[in-house]
Amino acid sequence: MEYPGIFRGKIDDVIELRNEFEAIWKDKTKKEISNYGILLLKYIQSEYLKDYEELCDKVIKINLDWQVGKIHFQKGRDLAWEINKLAKEQARDIDLALRILAQIACIPHTKLHGMWASDYVVKLINEVSPNELEKVKDIRKLQIQLIKND
Repeated sequence: MEYPGIFRGKIDDVIELRNEFEAIWKDKTKKEISNYGILLLKYIQSEYLKDYEELCDKVIKINLDWQVGKIHFQKGRDLAWEINKLAKEQARDIDLALRILAQIACIPHTKLHGMWASDYVVKLINEVSPNELEKVKDIRKLQIQLIKND
């Protein structure tokens, strides 16, 4: 792993798949990572954030508006700040899912947020399914598929 990680603590991961994801990620533009983030968001929403449709829509809109030059990346950072405040008040699984959403909102700032969102998904899987590396493997394979099909 070459990029700066977001976690100080350990996450249980499948390093070979993580490295494959990173290799693809490195060659993508920020706009392509923004599209990947939207796809990842839709997965997270369907699994963990069904009650947060309006917030998910705002994150998607920020990414799409930034892609066409309608807004500055700061709008995403401002929304991420609000999402992270909300996350602190939630149960652990929703907290982590919202933090993924906040990372996706910040992709217009730097594409590293797309990587961090992906690692947060692994952290979420570790939390809801401890010691189930097969689920981590599945999510990394999904991330690879999504990033290839941005």
